[in-house]
Amino acid sequence: GFISADYDYLHYDNENPTNYLNEYYDANGNFLYDEVVKSNKTTPIDIHVFAVDYNNQINKDLKLEFGAKAAFSGFKNDVVVETLEGDDFVEDPTLTNKSVRDEQILAVYSSADYSFSDKVGGKLGLRYEHTVSVLETDKEGVVVDRSFGELFPSVFLTQTVNDSLSFNYSYSRRITRPTFSQMAPFVIF
Repeated sequence: GFISADYDYLHYDNENPTNYLNEYYDANGNFLYDEVVKSNKTTPIDIHVFAVDYNNQINKDLKLEFGAKAAFSGFKNDVVVETLEGDDFVEDPTLTNKSVRDEQILAVYSSADYSFSDKVGGKLGLRYEHTVSVLETDKEGVVVDRSFGELFPSVFLTQTVNDSLSFNYSYSRRITRPTFSQMAPFVIF
């Protein structure tokens, strides 16, 4: 058998400073006034992933795999919008907010790869994931608070008819998660 262990770390700074000059006109096109607005979004993101895998070729027909994975991720999102009033920029409290997101995904998985014959092979897999995800803002408190566990089975069957024709049958259950940029609150004018 073969055992492998991995650790990956990603740190990413996502910054988005923007300045606006807004000009306002009445219905007849007459200039009313202008406004200077600046916004800034700072989102440092950290992701830690740990994985341990075990693979064993039991015999020429059977291969077994087992593993565990833990992913810990989070960000602190700081959005500030300010309008120029006189000589000073004044923070707009309706568009300014800080938020924090923490997520842990723990998974264990196994699979068995078996050759029934020279022309028929199959693979069975099962993965269990437990997710805890929390998004909290300064103004709204906890916005997202979810904790759930899910099973993800998979079955693959390959049947070779000849050198140029084979059939593949498969079933798998998957999950799609929102990206960090979809979860980090922001302001667009």
